[in-house]
Formats: sequence, structure tokens, C-alpha cells
Amino acid sequence: MKRKIFRILLLLFIFYITGCGKNVRVQENMDNQRGIEEDKGDQKDTASSMGRYIETAYSLPEGLGYKRELIRLSDGSLTLFDNYGNYYVSLDGGETWNQGEVPWFNQFATEEYIESLSGGEDGSIGLVYGVKEEEGMEFLGVIFDKEGKRTDINGMEGKTANNFHFSHEGGIFLTDSQGGFYEINKETGDTKLLFEGDTIIYYGAIVGNVFVGISQDSVYCFDLEKGQLLEEDKTLSKFIQDDINKSLGNNADTKTLLLIPGEEEDVLYLACDKGLYRHVLNGTVMEQVIEGSLSTFGDPSCNLYAMCITKDNTFFVLFSQKEEIVRFAYDETVPTVPDKQLKIFSLKENQMIRRTISQYQKENPQVYIQYSIGLDGQDGMREEDAIKNLNTEILSGKGPDIIILDGMNIESYRNRGVLEDLSPLLEEISASWTMFLPIINAYKTGETVEAVPARFSIPIMIGPMENISKIDSLQSLAEEMEEIRKKEKDGTICSFYSEEMALRYLTLLCSNEWKKEDNTLHVENIRNFLTLAKRIYDADILGVDELEIQKRKEQLDSSGGMKMDRDIYIESRLSILNGALNIAEGDSRLSIGSLDALYRFPYLTSAVSAQKGYGWKGENTNEFLAHTVIGMNSQSSQKELGKDFIRKIFSEEVQSGTGGDRAEGLPVNKEAFLKQIKEYEPGKEISSIGYTNKETGEMFSFTITAPENIERDNLVKLVEELTKVKSGDKTIENIIYEIGSRALFGEITVDEAVEEIEKKASIYLAE
Repeated sequence: MKRKIFRILLLLFIFYITGCGKNVRVQENMDNQRGIEEDKGDQKDTASSMGRYIETAYSLPEGLGYKRELIRLSDGSLTLFDNYGNYYVSLDGGETWNQGEVPWFNQFATEEYIESLSGGEDGSIGLVYGVKEEEGMEFLGVIFDKEGKRTDINGMEGKTANNFHFSHEGGIFLTDSQGGFYEINKETGDTKLLFEGDTIIYYGAIVGNVFVGISQDSVYCFDLEKGQLLEEDKTLSKFIQDDINKSLGNNADTKTLLLIPGEEEDVLYLACDKGLYRHVLNGTVMEQVIEGSLSTFGDPSCNLYAMCITKDNTFFVLFSQKEEIVRFAYDETVPTVPDKQLKIFSLKENQMIRRTISQYQKENPQVYIQYSIGLDGQDGMREEDAIKNLNTEILSGKGPDIIILDGMNIESYRNRGVLEDLSPLLEEISASWTMFLPIINAYKTGETVEAVPARFSIPIMIGPMENISKIDSLQSLAEEMEEIRKKEKDGTICSFYSEEMALRYLTLLCSNEWKKEDNTLHVENIRNFLTLAKRIYDADILGVDELEIQKRKEQLDSSGGMKMDRDIYIESRLSILNGALNIAEGDSRLSIGSLDALYRFPYLTSAVSAQKGYGWKGENTNEFLAHTVIGMNSQSSQKELGKDFIRKIFSEEVQSGTGGDRAEGLPVNKEAFLKQIKEYEPGKEISSIGYTNKETGEMFSFTITAPENIERDNLVKLVEELTKVKSGDKTIENIIYEIGSRALFGEITVDEAVEEIEKKASIYLAE
């Protein structure tokens, strides 16, 4: 049974939008943290030890829509409006809001679907709205002046309106979804095409007499007076392509990037997850005005709605996930670099840690947290080299205060005395919040706990109860799949399609005890694993066309055709979300995956309820996978500060999660766990998926509803029975995936694979 590529792209869209949030990177350089300085192309040496932007949040009116715009009007007041037709005005810098009298806007929003909205300083509003047509939705443009006079945009036949842009002087411009940029006649609505880019312009701003537009591949600067494209702004282009290119594109109803003009004619402000930047057009500097990690800008759960600037260079920002307006005002009495510093290291980017840093530093402005990432994808660093560098720093006494141990040899650090005993701290944490105690104590040895999971995930199997009830090991899985294959000659059973993916899926169902207590390789365990894995994989692909298998392998190698890291793509495939959709479509009889986010649980239960006789179960061994494993350097000089930060990690606020860190595992804080799982009323429709398979013409639709109480209770019971963390060693696992894949393919025998694995692993273990 063939699936359309759209389904896979949809899965990745779900993974990114509801699971990943923003793509963030390390930012350690504080030298550019300063107030606004005059800059005409060259950065001046004006950095001071004092002075930093401090944020203050004010509540917003209730009931706002999911698309929002914020404008500073020419009289200095702030106006906030949304796609629901709400319109508010603040005369005191966002502290209080009064509802505006705009019945024409309320009525329009009630009658039409608003796709995007923008405004000018004179009170005019530009709206792109959708009109249903036989072949889909057509998006049109309309502008209203402050009195409500309507002017429809015309002259764009065959084009789709995208976003309006307003200049300080009252000019109105429009981009279309094909890359076009137009000037609008405010009186007639007529359009004049000024230039056409190669692809859609996602973000733009009118800076003086220049329109700055950013697409996926280009940065355009168009001179409105001369009517021509200017030479490339190399500094801006390099910043976009090198630092935030992966964040570009439409992100549901929020933005990953904002552009606004400054008060000076040639100054552009750019906001992203790294912070707020000031750039003089064609200058040589991207001056960091607000450091992302010291502010809400760096919170990966928050994307951007809108931003405006006042004449005294105070910034107001609307963030997603917050019913607040955040005011950033410069305070010259606050140290530029906070007095206290805490160092944190993780091998890979961790969204939960990033969000905790952002929240902690806002609450503790006297603290600066330096977050270093071993593998940031920028310098081609190998995993083993990143770990060696970390070990060298630890030995020299310059190591991080807190180590996120994911992907590292925890036992080795513990044996060398690198890790501090956290058991007294865990007692404090458990007294403050209800925790899943067996999980946070999973690494306990004797009376000490030197590593603590802050997140976890659970191996899950979905399928007919008559099948999965018989499966309690890889041995029984192999036997059951071979029995299924005798009855069902065609199609896949588990949708593995790739030797590597089969091994990765099956690793979820075994104990992963690849090493003995003496740190030597457990050869027989690996041999048994590969022997059973080959039986299982052979049974799975026996009824699948070779061309289909090859197509899926190519898709894996190309990260699904998406511009994303291969490891991230593989992780998205291992999620039970993927398995649930396979079951819902009837593309798999059995599915294996990891329940790594509670928002994905409804997909699992909905898929099961849609298939008669189907059910789900956890692994019988009461084992779980540990994520965001926290360790503290025993030589740290900031232990009390580090413990305070760890307390924040385990708080209900952080554990509840609102963004990308929800996809990094389930919360170990039981209160946060129950809060997430009860987010929707039982049986309530959450969302739906539907499309037509272009190859077969078949329609597929799938409604996702909140799980019933019995399903929630079953999950909580399963979690409460978890007692043991899967031991596993990522380096050993990767060696097994690499060499074991050749055995499943038939290129070498299992015995030959084990021999090669033993040789390669011995080098790693000796180090």
C-alpha cells in the first residue's frame, strides 16, 4: 500500500510546528550587548560594563485571535488588532488597553477569513482575506483607512496577495505569494508591480525609501524613489543565511523573524530567537541590542506575532504562548554582563534547557548562563571529538557547572568522580512537587544519585490485540511476524522499509545491554539482537515491492526531502506519531515507536479506536528511555547557583512545556504530566487530517480526539510502573546500526557483523 509523499511532509510539519517550535543556536558572545549607538556602517567601540535592555510584561485583553498585529500610531499610542476583529488602544505603553470603536473592522472579521493583517501609523489597516472558490481558496487584499473607508485591491489577476507593508510616510505596498512586490494607490486600490523576486517574500519592512524583503534564498533591497533593486546588502544577507536560514518560512500563524524600521532613515531592526539586532543598511555590522538568552526572544516555546518601537528606542513585542505584551526598555544601571555566571554543556541542542535558561535569566537578571553545545552543526565537529574537548576542559578545572549527559557515557563520568551527588537536592524537589520517583532515581547507586532524567519516553506497540498480546520480547515478535506473514502475503507488517530503521525501531524493544559491568562488549547480546532483527526484517519486507523499499531508503538518506538534519528526521520517524498514522491509514498491521510527547498520545488512541480489535501496550520490562539527563560537575564553583537552576528545570512551570521541548520527552513532574494529559475533555475533537492519494485517487481522513479517561488512566499506570532506564550507549548503538544494517541486507552474515562490531567498539571502549 503506497502512501502519498504529502503524508510524510504532513508528519514532519506536525513534528516541527507542534513539536519543535523554533530552531535555536548557541549565543555566547556578550560583547555586543549594549544600548542603541549611532552607526553609519562601522561598529564603534562603545561597549560599556553597564547598561542592558530589561523586559517588563503587561497583560493583554482576553479573547484575542491567533493572528495579531501591533502598531505605534503617529500620536504615540499603541494599537493592537487581530483576525477576530478585536481592536484595542493603549495610551500608557501597554499597561492598560481600551477597546476601540471600529464596527467596520468587527463586521469584516466576522464575515471573512483573515489570512494576514498589517497597519500604518495613520491608523489604516491592510488585510489579506480568503474567498472560497471551486478550486480552493483565493486570497485577496483590502485596505481600510482609520474612518473605515474600504478600498479593494485590484490589478492582481492570477496572483495571490500575501502581506501589506506600510511606510512612515503613509505609503502602502503589497507582496504576493509568487515573489511580487507592488505599490498600492490608496484611493483606487490599483497596483503597480515594482519587482518580482524568485520566490515568496516571507518578511519585509519599509526602511526610509528602501523596501527590505527576505525570502528563503534571497535578501532584496528595493529603492522606492529610484524604482530599482539595489546591490546586495552583504552583511544582512550573510546574517540571514548563516544564522537564521533554517528558521525562515511560514510557521503556522506566528513568525520566526520580524523586521521593523527604526526612527533613523536607514536603520533596520531584526528580531529572531537570537535576540534583537540593529543594522544600518549596507553597514558592516549586525549589532545585537538584546541578547536572546537573556530574554523571551530566546525562549524556544515562543514565536513572534508583532513588534513596534517608540521614539525613545523602547520596544514592544507580542510573543506566542503569552497573553502579554513585553516591554523592553534600556536601563543604564544594570550590568551589561550579569555578575554571576553559570556554564552548561550539552552534546546537542536541548530545547527544554534553552527555555529554562531564558526563563531563569529573566527572573534572575544578575545571572548570565553560558550554554555551550558540542555539536551545533556549524563546524563539522564529530561526536567523539566534542566529548574529548569536554573531558579536557573538565580535567583542567574549566569544565561546565552542569552537564546534560544525553548521548554520553554516564557510567564513565560517575566512576571517575566527575558527577556530584544530587540526592539531597532531589529530596528538596520532591518535597516541592510530586515527581515520578522511580524515574528520577533510576540512576541511583547505593545512596547517591549522580544523574537525573528531566524527561523520558516510553516504547509503545500498536496493533491487533490478538497479535500484540502475544509479544513480550524480540523473540516473540519474530515468531508472531512470521506467523502473520504466512497468512498475509502482500504488503508491509511494520513499515520498516530500511535495515537501519528496523534496527532503530527494534532497539526500543530490547534492553540495550551491549556492555558488561567490566565495560567490555556483551557480544552474545548483540549477536542475539541481530539474529532476531534479521528474522523480523525479513518477515516485514517479504511482501513489499523492491522499488518501494528503494524509494523509502532514498527518502531516509535525503531526510525526507526536507531541509533538515538527518538525525532529526529519523527521530521524527521513531515517534509513535508516525506509527499511529501508519495504523490509521491501514499501512501497517503493527507499529512500534516511542511516546515522546503527551500531545501525541491522542494520535495513538484515535488510531487504535479507528481500527476494530486494535489496542496499544508498553514494553513488558518496565524500562524507559531517559532524556535531558542532568549532571553537576563535582568540581563546580557555582554549586548553589547550579542547584537553583536544576530546581527550575523540575518545576511544574518548566516541566509543563509549551513548545519544542514537549517533543523532547514526557515530564517527570507528575503534576505537569497530569496537566498536559488532561488538556482536553475526553472525546473532544482536537484536529483532523485529510487528503487524496494522487496515485490511487483514494480519500483518507483521520479525526484526532482527546483520549477517554480509561486510556489516560492506563498511561498513568504504565508510567508509574516504570522503574529502570534503558542502559544503552549511543556510540555502541550507532556502530551496531552501521554494521548491523549490512547483515540485515544480506551483504554479510550476522557472525561477520558481530566480529566487525566487536573490533570497532573495542577502540571506543578502550578510550
